[in-house]
Amino acid sequence: MMERLRPEVEAVNKKATYGLLTTFEVMTALGFAYFSSKQIDFQVIEVGLGGRLDATNVVLPEVSIITSISFDHTEVLGKTLIEIALKRWVLSSLAAR
Repeated sequence: MMERLRPEVEAVNKKATYGLLTTFEVMTALGFAYFSSKQIDFQVIEVGLGGRLDATNVVLPEVSIITSISFDHTEVLGKTLIEIALKRWVLSSLAAR
């Protein structure tokens, strides 16, 4: 599976203006490729950072569940629970598109 995605990853990394793909982004792509190859009907996807910065925000969910919000990824999401919640909320609002 990785060999199939390697040219895509290399192409994205070559054009990268915000840094190379992260391990989470590559693993997410691998997961989506695997699920596609198995023609599954449903997936349960757990987000990483959440919101617009998350590799899973390409999914158009039929159901979204937001669990507790805590002080994680504060260097990216913000220093307060309100900042973190607002950035994570973006993911659930994308489901409405």
